[in-house]
Amino acid sequence: MRTKKFNSSSMYNFYTPGNRESRMTAFAEKLINTRIGSLKESLSDFAGSDHKLEQIATLSGITFINDARATNPNAVWFSLSSMTKSTAWIMSINDVAQIDENLLKEIKRVVKTIILCGVYNREVSEFFTQMEFKVHLAMNIEEATKTAYYSSVPGQVVLFSPGNSSVVSLETYREKGEKFRIAVAQL
Repeated sequence: MRTKKFNSSSMYNFYTPGNRESRMTAFAEKLINTRIGSLKESLSDFAGSDHKLEQIATLSGITFINDARATNPNAVWFSLSSMTKSTAWIMSINDVAQIDENLLKEIKRVVKTIILCGVYNREVSEFFTQMEFKVHLAMNIEEATKTAYYSSVPGQVVLFSPGNSSVVSLETYREKGEKFRIAVAQL
């Protein structure tokens, strides 16, 4: 196997002292944009499949989207960035530290109501309440779905995008997604 020789003069051009800071800034910006772009591309492969941004029903003008595959904050970020309508978000993120600046930006952009489902952290509830979101608490997916439906108006979206894989309930994202489908069918 042949290896390509590295031209030391081309390396010197990259590290030229005069432009080092501007080049490093451009390089860092390119890395960030590549990360965001590749993340969106990777996650978009799942769109339209079971439990990933799956539109399951529209009732009284309210659209229900099953995104049970969103088992981490990055996946929720992608899902929320895909929303174009006012959203009631059913979630179960239980640590404020998981909500980074990018996720918070998308939450502020599109989410109007938050339904914390299952075992939750009081700190998460207070975090969103202090930001003047409508926050509801629900013990299970069925209760969360009803709460989201009755707190929404025609034209809004109810997005079930949990944001974590709860070890406590030992349910897979498939089981959670099926429970959400059943809860919507029972409305």
